[in-house]
Amino acid sequence: KLDVEGTELEILEGAPQTLNGLVAIKLEAAFMPLRKGQPLAWDLAAYLEARGFALFDIVDVHRWRKTPVAVDPCVAAGKAGYSRGRVAQCDLVFLRQPDALSADTVIAAAAAALTLGFFDHAREILETPLGRQRMTDLGVDVLAHLGTVSRAFGRRRAWSEVRARLRSLVPLLRSLGPGVPSPR
Repeated sequence: KLDVEGTELEILEGAPQTLNGLVAIKLEAAFMPLRKGQPLAWDLAAYLEARGFALFDIVDVHRWRKTPVAVDPCVAAGKAGYSRGRVAQCDLVFLRQPDALSADTVIAAAAAALTLGFFDHAREILETPLGRQRMTDLGVDVLAHLGTVSRAFGRRRAWSEVRARLRSLVPLLRSLGPGVPSPR
């Protein structure tokens, strides 16, 4: 995870050898200039895509509002009310593309994809000639168990999502009435 308040691109540019050995990167990115000279999300994505990475996820999105109002989709009590807010920053998750992997990184890349829940990407990596060769060298066949593992992972994610959505019902229901307490 790279979160260095706007100097992410400078660090990536200054560490090409380290970048070559990475199979997954999570970094903070801005969609609006928060600091002077700061590269924005699309600058970071273009740089990493040119080096064999693909954007796989956008997480932990933060929105900016000019006035203190309740977080979307809630409504605040009092004068503040509601505003959706402009997307300001988030974390971007990049994974190495299969054709940009070496024999030294192919299994690590598949493991990173599996750990993050991108089972289709892991399958794509492991089904390459290099992936199949490395599994043979190691005496493992991850592909034989991928369906079982992905279903178990998916069920855990589903239950996690059910719990999160149940917790979010209280402020949503309050928003339909007088509103959630106003932000200070």
